[in-house]
Parts: sequence; C-alpha cells; structure tokens
Amino acid sequence: MVQKLLLVKMRNRTASSISRRSAIAWISSTIGCQAATPLVDLERTSVPLWQYNKATPEPFLQRQNKQPILSSDGKYFEFEEDVTEDQYSSSFLKNNKVKFYKSFTAELFNVHTKETQNFFIDKMFNVNEVSWRDFDYFCRDWRRDEQIIMDPNILIKLLKVMEGIVTDGNVLKANMLSAYRSKKTNDMLRLRSSKVAKNSFHIKGKAIDIQIPGTPIKKLHKYSQAVSGGGVGVYETFVHLDTGPVRRWGA
Repeated sequence: MVQKLLLVKMRNRTASSISRRSAIAWISSTIGCQAATPLVDLERTSVPLWQYNKATPEPFLQRQNKQPILSSDGKYFEFEEDVTEDQYSSSFLKNNKVKFYKSFTAELFNVHTKETQNFFIDKMFNVNEVSWRDFDYFCRDWRRDEQIIMDPNILIKLLKVMEGIVTDGNVLKANMLSAYRSKKTNDMLRLRSSKVAKNSFHIKGKAIDIQIPGTPIKKLHKYSQAVSGGGVGVYETFVHLDTGPVRRWGA
C-alpha cells in the first residue's frame, strides 16, 4: 500500500514538473517570437503586436490586407486628407456665369466608360447652359452604375485648371479617372489601398481625379494649385481636385 502511494506521488510530481517545464518553455518561446516581431512593421501585411484601437481590426499605421505605408522607393505615401461631415460645404462661390481669359474646348474623357463630354469656353461660361444631368451621369460610379448630383464647382475648377494649360483657341483633352464614388465602392477601395480616405469627397460628388495627356504631372499640379479654393492632391500618375476646404497634399 505504501509503495503504491509513493508511486502515485512520484508520478504526480513528474507530471507536475513536466507540465511546469512545458509551460515555461511555451511562454519563453512565445515571448521570444513576439520580441522578434517589431511593434510597428511597415512592410508586413499581418496585424502588428500593438493596435492603436482595440475596438477596430485596423492595426497601427496600416490597415489589414492593404498596401504598406511605405512605397517601393521608400517614400511615404501621401493620403487624401480626410475630413469630417461638417466640412463638406464647398469653398467655392456659386455663380451663374464664370469668367475665363481664354477661348477653348475642354474634352473630358471617362477612361472607364469610354464616354466623352465637350465644353466650349468663350471667355464666359454660363452654368445654366450645362446639361447637369448628363454631367452627373458622365461622372457616375461606373462599378455600381450609380450617380449623384455633382457639385457644379468641381467642373468649374477643372475647367479653370485646363485654362491654365491650353493654348487660346485650341482643344485640350482631360482623362477622368474617378469622380463620384459610392460609399460601398469607397469602402471596397479602402480594403485595397491605404491611400483612400474614409470620408473622401468623391462620395459627395465633390471630387475628380484627372490626367491631361502630354502634360507632366508636375505641370498639372502647378496649375491645379494656382486655382484658388478646394483641395489639391498630387499622386504619381494623376491629380485629385475637390471643392472642400482648402488643403494641399502630395509631393
């Protein structure tokens, strides 16, 4: 009987020792692995150790399954500056007629739908003569085939930018990459890229992304900044224009 009790105690002690050793080894290996993982890893796509907000699945400095905050050349991405709901008021004055200093034809080309809209400017642009329904449709969210009433000032701002570049009496083509963007489309794009703002002005029909064939981005950016009011952001292949508060971002 005594021998049996001793045997049971020895087994329990051995099991306890093994259990304690296993636990210590597991804790040590876990700490070692976590210690080898930086708190903020700008290149990895998995969740870093430290999250800035436990209530959200988005990790510090980088959202899950999105592009790293660093670009391939090591430079920081410049995000579209986010705004709150009360900042959606336009920074432009609404006038029925807008004065221009050149006469020219603006040819807008939607790169996704292959549609074109032309606007003839004869040193005076009458807003009332624009078919705004056609413009709203032209600027629609092509992914979901949804449209919104666009802010007329975004067209005025675009035409003013084009005026700075075009030669008097000529035709200038502008490629439209993005205009109205539904909330669902914007959320989808945010899952793909950290460059997309949560409260993007595209959602409100107050923004447009453009290229002008034959015009370097630096030059397009220069003339975009020369037009007062609204936001201007320069990216690698296009310029963002919006009619929100005055903001500037990008290289």
